[in-house]
Amino acid sequence: MVNVLSFKTNGGSNVFCFSDFHASHEKTFIIEPRGFKNADEAKNTLITNWNSKVTNNDICFLLGDTVVGAGQNSELVFDEILRRLNYKELYLAPGNHYSGYRQRFNKELAAGNRIDEYYRLSFSPVAGKVVHLIPNYYEAYIDREFVVLSHYSILSFNGQSKSAVHIFGHSHNNIVKSELGKLYVKGRVLEVTPEAIGNYPFSFREIMGKIGNKSPVIVDHHDKHTT
Repeated sequence: MVNVLSFKTNGGSNVFCFSDFHASHEKTFIIEPRGFKNADEAKNTLITNWNSKVTNNDICFLLGDTVVGAGQNSELVFDEILRRLNYKELYLAPGNHYSGYRQRFNKELAAGNRIDEYYRLSFSPVAGKVVHLIPNYYEAYIDREFVVLSHYSILSFNGQSKSAVHIFGHSHNNIVKSELGKLYVKGRVLEVTPEAIGNYPFSFREIMGKIGNKSPVIVDHHDKHTT
């Protein structure tokens, strides 16, 4: 049986989405477009920016690539971020750079923790905060909107023809450089990497403000006449 969580928010202002922290990633193609001088400045500023919008009463989705390039320190950097960020519940996907995530996932399994009926492996890094390790693809209802959350952009996603919303990371705002990408972003989709939305997470209210009344862009056989 497939189980999908449903979140009722305070007008969309207490649910946040972000992706691709890339903490410890020193490569200039990541650092410079975000306006930073080095990886430490990038990590600390992204955490500060996050905490300026998010409180410890909020639900957050961080859609992958939290730590990149930390080597043997990956788990330490990953755990540091989980301790320092504000949130009540953090839904955290691995992305394609899953350093830190992988170590924590395996540690929780070794300790006897198990994935629940909502595909969550949950633990508490500090009192009052819960982290849910989730897959790279996750479905949820947020204020009755059906939302597909994924590290990757998906050309044909569940509910697309029925005005579902797709939130993703990974692409660092490069999708719009192709003709297909320009068409794709006209639909009910939004990338939430720093390159696409700036160095702050977006609330669900802000996300829906960007998507607005956009119509679905359908690229396969599914339309209003199919089920």
